[in-house]
Amino acid sequence: MPGLSEKMKSAGFEKMGLAQQVAEALVKAILDRTLHGGDQLVETELQKLFGVSRSPLREAFRDLEKRGLVEIKPRRGTFVKKITRTDIDEHYPIQAALEGLAARETHTRMTPALTRRLTEHLAAMEAAVASDNVARFMRHHEQFHHLYIDHCGNRLLIDMIRDLRLRGTRLRYFFPHTPENCRDSLRVHRRIARQLGDRSCDPQQVEQTVRDHIERMVGLDGWEL
Repeated sequence: MPGLSEKMKSAGFEKMGLAQQVAEALVKAILDRTLHGGDQLVETELQKLFGVSRSPLREAFRDLEKRGLVEIKPRRGTFVKKITRTDIDEHYPIQAALEGLAARETHTRMTPALTRRLTEHLAAMEAAVASDNVARFMRHHEQFHHLYIDHCGNRLLIDMIRDLRLRGTRLRYFFPHTPENCRDSLRVHRRIARQLGDRSCDPQQVEQTVRDHIERMVGLDGWEL
């Protein structure tokens, strides 16, 4: 079994000098499952790999711990956090509630420019579904969500959702998205875009559509835990 350094090198990471750069490199390795739940982040190996001292590395670990990606165990070390069924059951209802609120607030702030941008991402998602390109679909799916989140007008809400979506990004890597999943998701996003752009639509209806879409993740079969 390859060691930590071999795993990181195979992912194309180069030496870095700042705590934030190290943190982002480790985030990428965790999210794309180069590093797995339970893997230990050995300080001496990572210091040598990234060319940093202990201080910025430990700062990076604390950052990842706040994001829910690692566990720091006293006298044992830092480990990539494992995903459990409880994580899924607890995460998505909270994300759904906050994103639903953001969508409701954005509905009252919609502009022609924002409508065009949502439509562009929706068109890209449709093209991805037509070509069974799951990776492209997920990329534009993420951008679609961030558009209405970032225009809700509430900085605290935006920051809270972005943190939750980072945690949710890791969860989504444990669900095997398929072209059929993407087709189902596309239908919902068409409805979300239509409701957001319709001034006569009840804001609570927009909120509920987004909540139902996200909470649906809890009941899906196929999680790889």
